[in-house]
Amino acid sequence: LGDALKTTVSTALRELNVAPQSCVVWRDGIGISSIEVEALEEINGVKAGLNNHGPVGTETKRDIPLSYIVCQKRIDTKLLAKGVPGEPDGKYAAPSGTLVEGIQGLEHDTFYINGNAPPYSTAKPVRFIVVHNDKQMEQVPLPELTWDLCHDYPNWVSLLV
Repeated sequence: LGDALKTTVSTALRELNVAPQSCVVWRDGIGISSIEVEALEEINGVKAGLNNHGPVGTETKRDIPLSYIVCQKRIDTKLLAKGVPGEPDGKYAAPSGTLVEGIQGLEHDTFYINGNAPPYSTAKPVRFIVVHNDKQMEQVPLPELTWDLCHDYPNWVSLLV
């Protein structure tokens, strides 16, 4: 998949005649056991495609900063509310849009965003695992960017349901 991503990204940049200043990739469908192998191959492919820019035969090398985030929807984590006046802690699900950053994975930064609750059930959060984050991207608030963009892209609603 790395070679296919390299070709696709470099062709898209050439055809669209764009020169991005940075790139954030949200990738769904990689399980915990496959992150190191699959994500690394894809990261290398995307970076190669981003950094090989220009018309065929006159490509220029660039160093475009990249963040690569794996989104996991089918997880067993539940976020429950605490401190609801007059109610015992844990009786209600955490409100939509709740961001949790304190539960970290062993190898990667992780954050959770609680999505919209379907009728008669608690909402399931989405786990976002920051697999790769170039130094130039460290000041980008990835949780806030993720939440903001889910309202601009209609397919992301399903990520947060």
